[in-house]
Amino acid sequence: MGLNKGALEIWDTLANSIGLGGIPDIPGLDKGKVEVDRLLKSPALGQWREHQQQLQTIAQLLIEFQEADQVYKLAFAQMSLRSVEALRQRLSNISSNEEKISTVRDFYDLWVDVNEEIYSEFAMTDEYQVLHGDFVNALMALRKETNAFTEKLYKAVNLPTRSELNTINKRLQEQRRENIQLRNEIKRLASQIASKTKKKTKPSSKIQAIPKQDKDLSKIKGVGPKIVEKLHTQGIETLEQIAKMQLAELEKLDEQIGGNGRILRDQWGIQANQLLNH
Repeated sequence: MGLNKGALEIWDTLANSIGLGGIPDIPGLDKGKVEVDRLLKSPALGQWREHQQQLQTIAQLLIEFQEADQVYKLAFAQMSLRSVEALRQRLSNISSNEEKISTVRDFYDLWVDVNEEIYSEFAMTDEYQVLHGDFVNALMALRKETNAFTEKLYKAVNLPTRSELNTINKRLQEQRRENIQLRNEIKRLASQIASKTKKKTKPSSKIQAIPKQDKDLSKIKGVGPKIVEKLHTQGIETLEQIAKMQLAELEKLDEQIGGNGRILRDQWGIQANQLLNH
């Protein structure tokens, strides 16, 4: 039958060469496991007892994971043997029906179909659920303990830990969200302001004259050079200052310069206003 006969011989040889006994029975293996288990469960002593205890826990979890992984792989090896037997049966049926597999591609497609069928049946069994659950649980427990131990080591040498980096990333993400909200709020307020100020008042083309301050205090009647000097000593430099003074301020200024009531008698405030408005 050509390819069919050769394939049957190959897979028959392979199936006979692989045993289903599982883990080989090594003399003294069980005793060694007991001793290792006793060592890992011994109490930690000394200055580094916490680290020792954590390392013992990691080692114990590693052994449990390796055992779960070994059982998991053994189950898949047995499934592979069932796939080989199923393929052998398929090839036998093809041969009995006087059909023929003429290309390697046809043989490969048949092999894939058989494996998918066997795996789908195995994946729906309770055995697979238990094996897969034990494997994942052992892996997660080992990963959790190793991460905790790594955190302690990083803290001991002042390096950023995973939890610290996660906290920083979380805060950065929160700040990004807040910045986005603030930018959106600023855009909204800017659009509101722009809509309210569409009609802007145009600046006047006329240049408004800035009134000049009149510093000639002698324009006031009765004010001579000596009185001007006294006014300067009191910080009075312009007519505007005198024009803005109230009655009490004028009386106080009169006392400061020794005017003997001259400022009120001569009505300096009124004169200053008249001179400015002239």
